[in-house]
Amino acid sequence: MSSPWQKGRSLRAAWFLFLILCMVQTLARPGIAMQGAARGMQLCCETVIPSLFPFLVLCELLLQSPLASFFGIPFIPVARALGIRSRRAPAALFCGLLGGFASAARSVDRMYREGEISPREASVLLVCCIGSSPAFIVGSVGFAMLGSVKAGWFLLASQFAAGLMCGFAASRLAPEGNAQPPHRPSPPEKGIVAAVRGAVFSMAVLCGYIILFSFLAGIYTPAGSSPPAQYAVCLPLEVTAACQKASTCAPAYRVPLCMAALSLMGACVFLQVRALTHPNISLRPLALSRIAHLPLCLAVLAVLMHLFPVSLPAAAFSGPVFTSRMPADAVCAVFCMCALAICPRRSART
Repeated sequence: MSSPWQKGRSLRAAWFLFLILCMVQTLARPGIAMQGAARGMQLCCETVIPSLFPFLVLCELLLQSPLASFFGIPFIPVARALGIRSRRAPAALFCGLLGGFASAARSVDRMYREGEISPREASVLLVCCIGSSPAFIVGSVGFAMLGSVKAGWFLLASQFAAGLMCGFAASRLAPEGNAQPPHRPSPPEKGIVAAVRGAVFSMAVLCGYIILFSFLAGIYTPAGSSPPAQYAVCLPLEVTAACQKASTCAPAYRVPLCMAALSLMGACVFLQVRALTHPNISLRPLALSRIAHLPLCLAVLAVLMHLFPVSLPAAAFSGPVFTSRMPADAVCAVFCMCALAICPRRSART
């Protein structure tokens, strides 16, 4: 039986070999590597930033407002069923449902840092909230990739239902350790300046991971491989690329394959959530919940598609999905905002 030291040494060796392999692939296929990184940058500039940045700012301001509990009224029974008594927890569920995993992570992280919820409660909330936004699932995946808005709504309903069921299970099974909220040494920053600064920092982190994993998907996708093989490479990496590859498979399998990608989310989303939340908030319940989340999603999806059949077009998705285009000066402005947002944080830590 191997000791923990030997396991750690094996993991470090595997990580070192993976990095060497990435460098070899980059040098052997520089064009493919550059195209992968360029696709990630294009996705950030033309889709992620325009659609997500305003919502991150609005979520920050919403949670700061004394009327935050008003927006979460429909989710009060859900929060109570999860055993969470925070008055802003329903609003965090609301932000997560509308804004996706980034808004959910920022909302949960803010409540934890303000001492309103415990690490355990934060982990349970993440199990319910973390998922893709309705704009992405219905607009990008359903309409643009699959050619069916109805299929997009079915994917969204399945994700939300499975997230709630997994959240209820996590609230009963998660360990009771660290039940007390953290001590607050000073009041958190508030106002629109703090909201914009936090949203810009979050966008810089999100775009960094998207570019990295788009690059990895590019160099590890075999040239001339079949759509299922490309999907298998993208599935553990990044959800958008996996959905794009799923839309090029046989029509009968497109919707279930997209559902699997949305459920598993890929390593890119997990690392983004880790970067946006406090280190004391464990992501283990979120990771373990994916074991049950996937079959639950597929089961709910199968019932919906059996009751309300969906017809998909025979033509497969053939190109990247972009909801809007940003001019070059706007991209430069966003880059400067990211630099200005990160510099004060680095200086404050040092």
